[in-house]
Order: sequence, then C-alpha cells, then structure tokens
Amino acid sequence: MVIHGQWFFPDLDNKFYFGNLHIDDDKIKLNIFGELPNVKMPIRFPIIYGKSIEGDFTLINAVWNRNLRANYTNNSVETGLFVSEVIRGHCYEKSEGVKFRKYSFELDGLKEWIKDLGIDVRDSNGQIKVEYLRPKTINFDIQNFGSGKIIFEESTCYDKEDYDTICQITQFVSILLETPDELKYDSFITIALKLRALFFLLFGKNPTLNRQLFSSKEHEELIYFTNSRLIIHNFNEFSRFSVLFEDIKCNFESTLNSFLSKADQLEPILNIWMNFLTDDKLKDENKFLLVCQALEAFHRKFMEQNETYVNSESKTYGGSKSPYFKTRIKRIINLLEQSLQINITFGLDKESISEQITNTRDYYTHYLKEEKQRFSSQEILAFTPKLIKILHILILKEVGVNETVLKKYFESTSFDNYYDVKNIPKFRKS
Repeated sequence: MVIHGQWFFPDLDNKFYFGNLHIDDDKIKLNIFGELPNVKMPIRFPIIYGKSIEGDFTLINAVWNRNLRANYTNNSVETGLFVSEVIRGHCYEKSEGVKFRKYSFELDGLKEWIKDLGIDVRDSNGQIKVEYLRPKTINFDIQNFGSGKIIFEESTCYDKEDYDTICQITQFVSILLETPDELKYDSFITIALKLRALFFLLFGKNPTLNRQLFSSKEHEELIYFTNSRLIIHNFNEFSRFSVLFEDIKCNFESTLNSFLSKADQLEPILNIWMNFLTDDKLKDENKFLLVCQALEAFHRKFMEQNETYVNSESKTYGGSKSPYFKTRIKRIINLLEQSLQINITFGLDKESISEQITNTRDYYTHYLKEEKQRFSSQEILAFTPKLIKILHILILKEVGVNETVLKKYFESTSFDNYYDVKNIPKFRKS
C-alpha cells in the first residue's frame, strides 16, 4: 500500500513535506521529498500527521537515522523515516490525544480453538440443508482494565447462477476490548499481545493479528497498522498442545486474568524458550542450555520463595540460601508428578535424570572434564523437546489451567517436533 500525501511535523513547527507512505507486511516507511533540518543524532518524531486522497493518517514513533537518497529523476533529495505504527482515519497533532475506548482485532486460528462453527446441517425433505447460526458472544472481564468479548462474524458468498444459494460461508472471530475511560492506544496493544501469547500457549496455532480497529467517542473504526507483523508457523498437527476452549471455558476468565497478571514475570521465560527456536544456526547443546535456563528462571520466579532447603540442596549467597540447579530440577519434577499424578521422568530414575541434566548443563556451560555422566548428543536431541514439554505444562499450570486437562494432554500429545516451530515473536510491545 502506497499513500501519496502531505505530511506535517508538529515538532518542526508544523512544517510540511510532500511524500509517500509505504505500508508493507514487514515494515512501514515514510519517504518525503526534501531534507529535514541537519542534526548530528537520529531524530525521533512521536507524531507525524498527513492528509491524502485516501484519507487522514497519524504516524506514531517515526525515526530518521539521517540517511538521505538522491532522486535523479527530478533532481531532488528524499528523506526516509521508519514508522512504528499508523492510524488511518484521523489526524492527531499531539501524542497525548491518541486515546481510545475500544480496540478490536481478528486472530487467525481462534475459531479452530473454540470449535464453535455455528453450522447446522440437516436433511429437509430429502435435500441437505445447511444453515449458519451465529455462535454466542463470549464475554470476559479484564482486571484493572475493562471488558472483553470474543465475537463471531461471517461473510457469505453466493452462487453466480443462483443468488439464493450460498456456496461459501467464511467465519471471522474477533476480539473487542473496551474500557470505561479513554486510554492510550499502546495500553490496548499491550493487552492484545499478551492475549496473543496466551492463545499461542493454549492452542499452539499462529495467532496472527488482523484487521485492527480503534474507536473513540468522536471517531469510530480508525484502522491501525503496525510494522511488527511477526508470523508463527504452526506446530505439526500431532505435536500441538491443543487445549480446546471446551476444556477450560468454565475458568477461562480466571485463567486469562491470571496470565495477564503474571505476564511480565513470564515474559523472559517465554522469550528464552521461544526465541531460540527461531535460530536455525544454534546447535542442539545451545538449545538444551537455553531450555535449562528457562526452567531455572521459572523455578526462581514462581517456586523458590515457597520452598525450604537443607545445606546439601543449596548454597549461601549474601546470607540467603539459593538452591542448586539439580535441586530446582528435582523440585519441578516433584511438583508435576504429585499434582498431575504422572511419571514426568519418562520412565527414568528421578535422581539419575536430575543428575544427568545438571551434569550436561554444567559441561556445556563450563566445558569441564568429562568425569561425570551426562547426555550424549543423541540424548540431548531426544530430551530437549521433553524439557520443553515440562516447561509448557508448568506455565499453563501456573496460570490456572485445570490439572486434569494438563494430565490428559501430557499423556496424549507428542512433543518430539518442537524444533519445527519457527519465527516465534517476543510477546511484548517494544
């Protein structure tokens, strides 16, 4: 999408330039015809607004890194600015004014998770009759924010020769966030990205943000674009975790609020786990180390403060005891085995598996002499997905997913293809 228009810079006394706004899937860039005031450092413009035939636009967080490009066609200079976000439909002249009451967006894959398609197929006088019955809206409240709704919508395609015959029904599932008072736009975006993270953990499918609309008291349905359209490739069908909405609908609201309240604590753990999967150049032992790091971080943040340790299980730093890594692994295994009533060690002795995980982690961290029993290269390849499985179960348990559901999926789901996941984003607005 290319928008030709006139672009105003409030930070430059509303000086304006003609130029083109390019909105692509991977970036948003404004090219203006002319040169900005000469400065030594990159310039950040909180707000730029523009007017064009396609409508009014507000550009948020535009950065000029002092690069210029000569346009020999018309003997002019072009200045390029990279833009974080764009709102289409209104010109906001100050950052303080970019506030809204509603924000709605579509999430790909959500309808498969909910599995409420609203299609009624029946036999009517010897003919198959198909009707679309719009599923009921799912309402939920978000603590210290406002309310939310999961809304079902549809579009119909009719037969070209018989306009009374529907040949296709396309279903859309959107999420609407509402607040009693107007809030900055990034408050909504932060909640949306955290919801995206939760839905990914629950149904293991690409929760891509689509068709994002903001609404305020004065302006309805202002379209929102962002340059952070990162893609999550799906798990293979047999390796998805796939907690269905039906499994958790009774406590969905409490699970959602629990995740949102703990999202900042979970963020580094999720990023350690998920971002290493995007780097194909990492060796298997590096992936193993990162998963161990994520498990250690989880224990430190969510378990350590509620436990006590004897001297053989911990070391003392600054007058307080800190458990050894081996202790952390054993406590994690004990927690899941006791709460889920399952064998979390995959048929191996608990003491032995904790020892080998620790020895392998210590070896590849410090490259000590091979005096202790550790995993071979093949065993690292086999056990890393299993450790991710433990981490996945831990996170969902922490945010309140029913333990019966977790046990069911732990026993029935293969996690051997965690390595197939690519391009998993950070789940926080930078």
